[in-house]
Amino acid sequence: MNVVRSMSPMKTTLLPILPVRSILFSRQGLRSLILLLVLPLLLAGCQMAMPAAEMDATATPMAAPTAQTPEAQPEAAPTPVLPEKQAVSQLRATLRNLLGEHVLLAASATNAALQGRTAEFEAAAQALDGNSVDIAGTIEAVYGEEAGDAFLSLWRTHIGFFVDYTTGVATQDSAKRDQALAALDGYADDFAAFLASANPEIDPGVVAENLRMHVATLTAVIDAQAEADYPMAFAHQREAYAHMESTAKYLAASIAAQFPELFEGKADTAEADLRAALNRLLAEHVFVAAQATNAALGGRTAEFEAAAQSLDNNSQDLAAAIASVYGEGAGEAFLALWRKHIGFFVDYTTAVAGQDMAKKEQALAALTDYATEFGAFLNAANPNLPVDAVAQLLGPHVQTLTAVIDAQAAGDATQAYAHLREAYAHMRHIADALTDAIVAQFPERFEAVAHAMSGETTEASTAIMTAPQLRATLRNLLGEHVLLAASATNAALQGRTAEFEAAAQALDGNSVDIAGTIEAVYGEEAGDAFLSLWRTHIGFFVDYTTGVATQDSARRDQALAALDGYADDFAAFLASANPEIDPGVVAENLRMHVATLTAVIDAQGAVTPQATGDQQNAYMQLREAYAHMDTTAAYLAGAIAAQFLEAFPGDAASPEADLRAVLTALLGEHTFLVGKSAAASLAADTIGFEASAGALDENSQALAAAIGSLYGQEAGDAFLALWRKHIGFFLDYALALSAGDVQAQQQARDSLNGYTAEFAAFLNSANPNLPLEAVEELLRAHVSTTLEVIDAASDPSAFYPALRAAYAHMPAIANPLADAIVAQFPEIFGDSGTASTGQNHGMAPMAQDGAETSMETVSPTESMTVTVDIQTFAFSPARLEVPVGTTVVWRNLDGTTHTVTAGIPGNPTGLFDSGTFGRDQTYAITLDTPGTYDYFCARHPHMRGQIVVRADG
Repeated sequence: MNVVRSMSPMKTTLLPILPVRSILFSRQGLRSLILLLVLPLLLAGCQMAMPAAEMDATATPMAAPTAQTPEAQPEAAPTPVLPEKQAVSQLRATLRNLLGEHVLLAASATNAALQGRTAEFEAAAQALDGNSVDIAGTIEAVYGEEAGDAFLSLWRTHIGFFVDYTTGVATQDSAKRDQALAALDGYADDFAAFLASANPEIDPGVVAENLRMHVATLTAVIDAQAEADYPMAFAHQREAYAHMESTAKYLAASIAAQFPELFEGKADTAEADLRAALNRLLAEHVFVAAQATNAALGGRTAEFEAAAQSLDNNSQDLAAAIASVYGEGAGEAFLALWRKHIGFFVDYTTAVAGQDMAKKEQALAALTDYATEFGAFLNAANPNLPVDAVAQLLGPHVQTLTAVIDAQAAGDATQAYAHLREAYAHMRHIADALTDAIVAQFPERFEAVAHAMSGETTEASTAIMTAPQLRATLRNLLGEHVLLAASATNAALQGRTAEFEAAAQALDGNSVDIAGTIEAVYGEEAGDAFLSLWRTHIGFFVDYTTGVATQDSARRDQALAALDGYADDFAAFLASANPEIDPGVVAENLRMHVATLTAVIDAQGAVTPQATGDQQNAYMQLREAYAHMDTTAAYLAGAIAAQFLEAFPGDAASPEADLRAVLTALLGEHTFLVGKSAAASLAADTIGFEASAGALDENSQALAAAIGSLYGQEAGDAFLALWRKHIGFFLDYALALSAGDVQAQQQARDSLNGYTAEFAAFLNSANPNLPLEAVEELLRAHVSTTLEVIDAASDPSAFYPALRAAYAHMPAIANPLADAIVAQFPEIFGDSGTASTGQNHGMAPMAQDGAETSMETVSPTESMTVTVDIQTFAFSPARLEVPVGTTVVWRNLDGTTHTVTAGIPGNPTGLFDSGTFGRDQTYAITLDTPGTYDYFCARHPHMRGQIVVRADG
């Protein structure tokens, strides 16, 4: 599989370089930085862990950074000698293993701390600090004590913030927890600037985003640990561990680009992907196995069962990686054999726990025999893997992991973690040997080097999206504009400054996203001009709100006059770009936007005895203002589609387009109103809660009416009862959160999780094109994102980003729901808009002639390049069938970054992974091997796709 990634320049404002670290960054200093980052594994046979005798046993590794100075450093560390040239794929694997180990040790430390296992916490913390010292110790050896201390202090700082977060969670001190999150958010920018000041190839925005994802995934682990929700804790741990791959990949590519004389190859090749995947999975195997044995020996049954399940998930991923090379039959055989040796480790652990020496020796003998059996299995598949060589590699795996188990059983946590680091480090030898043998066996697959970040682009198909999809996209963005503007004006009029600033920032983010859509069609210059003009009218609404707040009628009227003139200016701007646009129609639409939004502001600013404004009327007016934006979106989408027929096929005014826009609007509004209701409830704002809850129920009735118009009133009534049920669970969660009742919060979560299956069954019974599993998955993402909104309700700076993310997810539900309905009722929707939107998200719609079709098919005679667009948090088309040799190009049209990651959420295969890439950037793979390839977005796991590669190409 050839991997091609084309990155366009990213627009990022560079952060100022931190002066305290400027001494580190001469060109020679940067060479030293590279050495310190990667050589602990590249040297001495790629051994990652430092000998236990060389670690500082007296330091307090997870204390606050200022109190964390090691008493001693390894004495007389030799100056590393850099190989003449190192493969970038090795560099990527090295960084990947170090960063992955950091996550696993941090999660182990927090789990022990939260359960009060002090001795284990101290041992895990010491091991975690050893992981940090592996990097900083090499800096000191190469560049001096001052440089080593500076790096180590910076790295330890973020570990200290995680300690603060864990303490806040443990003590239910939300202020301390939020303070730690704020510190981690600031650290992301600081550390990104630190790296970018050293390497001009590094975009600090990308690094900061990667670090924020690290924070999000690791704090999710901690939250689940604190709730003793071990299945969720281990699931999040796998996500947090897997995420470090994208960070390692990006850093490796950046370092190699800066120092081509030191590193050869590319970080984004089929060989590099395979090496990273095998390293990731094999190292995870040994660590999670140790977590399982630790829980078993400690009598922690629930934790053991969750760890064992996580370990088996890892085994299945390893089998999938093997199957991707050797076929499904080989993958199944591998899985059975791999599980067998895990069973022998279970036998060994049981014997140690029972002090049964005979059974212990029996398990060891079985593991020894297994090494030969496994070697024979691999040798039969790949003659480059001699039986004896494989057995010799597996021998230390058995020795190091049984040493961990022995230390765990003896209650010696310090020795257990020391041995665990050795066991983790050894898996690099196995992973690299397997990779080298597979690459040698299949040179035709791995000889092609990917052109990652080379600036090369792949020609895309003409179509960007269908006209109905364009309308739904514009409708979603314009509707969000109204909702966020009303939130900002309400906060301003109520004197809630922090909320106003957060809402205003979110509103500007929405403006940037709208401009991005314009830019995608008309180019960067047009996008910039649009953004400037769009921000102008927001300024006039600010002026109007100020006039209402101060009862300054002259200022209010002046703002209205400015908005009236703006309507003509903006209409002329659009008409100058698109001759299909009638400026009179656009100006009329804008004046209606002004009238409806100022009606919201007037109601918000109305004088009432409670000094809260007329919130009931404000929400009623808000629903009208929000609904109006579909008129604007429909007209603009129709005009753009008429101007660019090939780019936007279909009819923006078709029944299918109407359905898609209605579902998108109502589901987005639902999420927004749930968030506002929960926030009002948590703030004890009775008036605001009653008004928003009333609007929310009106929204539910509108959704039920839409369902009833297709399936009958009885179905609409059933839908309404079921829909209200999950809203009740969200409000239960908010009330429990307000009361600090953790048990009731978990009850509400459990109810929502159960609801996803119930609601999926309801939809499936009405429309067989809506598979249970696919619907459940989409609803779980809705539940997850909405709970994040509620959790953040007391912090406006976190609430509005979470609200935007939850709102953005709803098209991922609306689109497949529309697809399934269109397929079910061809007599209503005909061929009005799109034969297939491609956004079925795992759904299997029926073709209009009744024949089943679940994917877009490319025949061998057509272009061998196919484009999948990433838009409105969905892959389009989500499912493809292509001949061998087809190049699939993913093009990101969203205003945020995404990934294209092989596998399914929680179980990436490592076969390919784009890492994060932003708007207007592309990622491509050439599919050389027949098979079925599932993939997803690691940042937004509800986004999933599938490619079937036929052998008849």
